[in-house]
Amino acid sequence: MKYLTNYRMQKAVELLHDENLTVKEIAVLVGYDSEVAFNQAFKRSYGFPPGVFRRASISTLLRNS
Repeated sequence: MKYLTNYRMQKAVELLHDENLTVKEIAVLVGYDSEVAFNQAFKRSYGFPPGVFRRASISTLLRNS
């Protein structure tokens, strides 16, 4: 089960870089039935919710370009 969660989280991180996808759409794409369940799983894995990750990633990309 941990393997599946790790795979889902890795895929979610990739998808979070695509600003055209909502967090809810990403949740469904990586196999979660709800955005809430996805947010909780992401936070357990990384310590913060996916929206925070996305904002931090975009800020980093903008600073580096």
